[in-house]
Amino acid sequence: MSAAISVPAWRGVSYSAGMVALSTLGAAYFVGLFNPFVSEAFGINQATLGLIFSVSTIAAVIPMFLIGRLIDAVSLRRYTIGLLLAFTAACLAIAWSPNLAVFVVGVFFIRLVGDWLFAHAALTASARFFGTTRIRLSGLTAIGYAVGPMVFPGAALALTAAYGWRAAWFAIAAFIIIFAVPACVRLLPSAIFAPSTAHIPRKASIRVLDRRILVFLPALMSAPLVFSGLLFHQSVWSQPRGGAEWLSLGLMAYAVAQMSAMFLAGYLAERFSVYRIVALHALPAAIGLAICTIWSAPWTLVVYLAGAGVATGFTLTLTPLLLIGLYGDTNLGAGRAMIQSVTLVCAAVSTTAMGLWIDADLGMKLVFGASIAYFALASLLARLGTRDQRSDCQTIRDRV
Repeated sequence: MSAAISVPAWRGVSYSAGMVALSTLGAAYFVGLFNPFVSEAFGINQATLGLIFSVSTIAAVIPMFLIGRLIDAVSLRRYTIGLLLAFTAACLAIAWSPNLAVFVVGVFFIRLVGDWLFAHAALTASARFFGTTRIRLSGLTAIGYAVGPMVFPGAALALTAAYGWRAAWFAIAAFIIIFAVPACVRLLPSAIFAPSTAHIPRKASIRVLDRRILVFLPALMSAPLVFSGLLFHQSVWSQPRGGAEWLSLGLMAYAVAQMSAMFLAGYLAERFSVYRIVALHALPAAIGLAICTIWSAPWTLVVYLAGAGVATGFTLTLTPLLLIGLYGDTNLGAGRAMIQSVTLVCAAVSTTAMGLWIDADLGMKLVFGASIAYFALASLLARLGTRDQRSDCQTIRDRV
């Protein structure tokens, strides 16, 4: 039994894009805006702050899976309001934090709920919205990835400059309660995506070791496994390639490429099937890394980051569509939560391993070459999975 329920397009797009925009408030770079003030307030250095973020990532894996799958068991409105209230409490904890322990707990929930579960709710819901048009419209959530970074960091810095960093977090909590919660109530009917009482066949269950998803998992992990470490340590290895100016241009290219890829992914999935696009989605990233391996000119940073943006954007849109194609959408929330949990582990491993590699001064070209080889192997494995789907599973068109 499908959990998809058609709603007016403007409601679906507004909800999904809005939740993605709100996920900016939990992003590492947004929380990092307050690092100098937090460091001064608690007398800690940047290394300690980095450790806090790394530990919060690893610690979020199991809660992400357990809470993420609840989206299949309760109505979307109730689920979203719960997330918004939990995020508000985390904001208040950071704003009040009389000591470092309370601050750490606040950061953990800001990252878990804001960065990961907000986006999880948005992307899961967008794949269920709109009935037969959901493939084409699911990419519209990309609007949120443009609006969030455009609005929230600047507003937070202005509030911090005028009233202090604690007041800025109080203001974020107030914004969620005054604007976000009422908007959620307005946009989402209480019954939408309510838990189904229909029997869920055993075949619909989703497990990490399920062969159907396992063949596609390395391809889906291409972006987090390779680019999490490279992006986190970009200020170090990018210095010989032009430094801050070219890196800034590259990050702009990354944002534009990510948003464009999210818009394009739905069309390509409908035109060529989601299985084929998943198998090939990291090709632009591989091309960018190949260029960085051959040349060291500053412009290669822009090409590399644009390729990374394309791969990341495709991954965000294609993951829920792939899960629908493999299992239907009854357990979509649990499937996305499982994928996101694996993503968090890959991101943590990538960030740590890349830091050790850079500290050992072993050179980046070998990393680029190894990443390209990984992309090729993951693509080949997913391609084999694509062939299996022709005979074993319905296509994504049949599912929707």
